[in-house]
Amino acid sequence: MITKELIARINALSHKQRSVGLTPAEKQEQAQLRQTYLAGIRGQLKGMLDNIEFVDAPQNRPQRTQPRIVRTEEVAISTQSVQNNTYFSK
Repeated sequence: MITKELIARINALSHKQRSVGLTPAEKQEQAQLRQTYLAGIRGQLKGMLDNIEFVDAPQNRPQRTQPRIVRTEEVAISTQSVQNNTYFSK
């Protein structure tokens, strides 16, 4: 479970690591706290995804093997604007 104390300790170890460095015991604690934090995030995400309910029924239409191109646009760049560097901003 993610608590404010857990996050505060992770942040404190992170700041200490940047400033003076960590002892091997602190590095081990930091790794363990991070794993606990990540497990909590994964649990929350899994809980949210498990609660998703599909409302619309699937449509009975054939699946396309190739994606359909809806619209294409072409951009023309004149050689004069490229040479004068007016097309590209600096």
